[in-house]
Amino acid sequence: MNNYQFVLRMFVYSLVCCILAAPAAAQTFSNPAPINTPNGGAADLYPSPISVSGVSGPVSAIVVSIPSFATFDAGQAALMLVSPSGGKVVLMRECGISSNVSGGIGITFNDLGPALSRLTSNFVGGTFRPTVYSGIFSLGFPSPAPEGPYATTLGALITGDVNGTWSLYVADLFSSCCPTSLPAGWQITFLAGIDAVGVPFQGKLENDGSPVNGVVDLRFRLLDASGNAVGLPCNKSAVPVSAGVFTTNLNQLGEFGPAAFQTPGYLAIETSVRNPADPTNSAPFVTLSPSTPLAMVPFSQSSRAATFASQADSVPWTGITGVPASVSEAFSPWAAATGGINYAGGRVGIGTAAPATALHLNTGPVGSGWQLQLTNSAAAPTFESGMRTSDAGFFEITNRINGFTKVARLDNTGAWTAASDARLKADLSPFGDALEAAMRVRPVRFKWIGDGKDDFGVIAQELRSVLPEAVTGDESKDSLTANYSKLAVVAIGAIQEQQAQIISLREQNNAKQRAIEELRARLERLERAVEKSGPGATRP
Repeated sequence: MNNYQFVLRMFVYSLVCCILAAPAAAQTFSNPAPINTPNGGAADLYPSPISVSGVSGPVSAIVVSIPSFATFDAGQAALMLVSPSGGKVVLMRECGISSNVSGGIGITFNDLGPALSRLTSNFVGGTFRPTVYSGIFSLGFPSPAPEGPYATTLGALITGDVNGTWSLYVADLFSSCCPTSLPAGWQITFLAGIDAVGVPFQGKLENDGSPVNGVVDLRFRLLDASGNAVGLPCNKSAVPVSAGVFTTNLNQLGEFGPAAFQTPGYLAIETSVRNPADPTNSAPFVTLSPSTPLAMVPFSQSSRAATFASQADSVPWTGITGVPASVSEAFSPWAAATGGINYAGGRVGIGTAAPATALHLNTGPVGSGWQLQLTNSAAAPTFESGMRTSDAGFFEITNRINGFTKVARLDNTGAWTAASDARLKADLSPFGDALEAAMRVRPVRFKWIGDGKDDFGVIAQELRSVLPEAVTGDESKDSLTANYSKLAVVAIGAIQEQQAQIISLREQNNAKQRAIEELRARLERLERAVEKSGPGATRP
């Protein structure tokens, strides 16, 4: 009977350094759309794309995860990953021939994993490096998948910027008898720096009091205070043990999850052993007890979470309490400036990770709301101002008065238009005496005080005595402004009144003309009658 135990479990300082690495170092992108090859050959989603953006800094490792891989014969399935720059690596080909995994298994590809087996009836999930065998199925990937040669590692795809579209090609290379299905799609994770190294873990293993020697398989689980597993198990195959001592790295593939160490609290490592190592992965593991709690350490080069730190050379400010307001550059990249703060880093994006201008504001549909609101405590709540790109695509500016919104809109010709919707108006009545008002408005030519430019227009103070609705402002606080568009309405009314007068005069003139014509006709008749009654004429 085997009675394994740890007589010593030791987390070296580098453990905390790695296990508490900055969470932003690992970034995962997903495409959950199912991928199926119902009739053999290329999949129905071929390729399956993932758009990657916002990955900055050096990337040290790539991990590709297939949450669920199902087929009646794994050996016929082939997967290829293509990077935005055109780099390509075959993740698996002719692996697990005759293996029925129709129930679905999870597969993760990482350069640090072992190779997938070629001939096995016990094809199991886990973490493996890209593995390619050849000789049985001579067919290549169907078009439009790129042809070889192919890289042999995921690391070969890390060439400069990794942002862009990554493509996964899935195909059955032999027949349609064994369709392949990835019902949950796939994921790609980019690891930077210390997250790709993992957590160095050292322990001493004994069996019935004697140190273990040889090669063993180890399985580690991260447990919370309730004994629940955090993330996925971390499996280590063929770990050498000498005089009971072994050393390995945990969480190299992010098995414990990106949020595992975000919140300080009780965490422990549970260890299981399989001695000797079993390449077929069929022998059971023996779970060691008790689990090993993660303990406080006196020094750490990098920490993901800390309840208290007496000194730190570099700390992200998010979530930190007790930060004095006078800390120099505490809110970098903003720097102190005369009367405020200054940003010299280029463009600023609000709601977008790729600002196209100095200030780029991006939102979803706004409805009746506004993207930018301006208030002044001296005028609020009576007056509020705002700007937006409406859901219909127009640029609009508002001056909200007592909660009522009035909009100025820039139309598709580049002209400003004002709100004039009948649904916004009540108590309609004709505009009377428009001609009289127009006659009282005094157009003038003038020079602007300041630049001396010649101009023409009206005087707001004079206009106010005629059309007070066309003048805005309070002389005690600011300058008066004239709404020249309202003068156009007055001009229209004046033209209509003047036209009515013209029509009336024309009708009067026509009536008088008709009377004149009648008088002329009567006169002509009288003249003819007189002529007929001249000398020698017989009088009646």
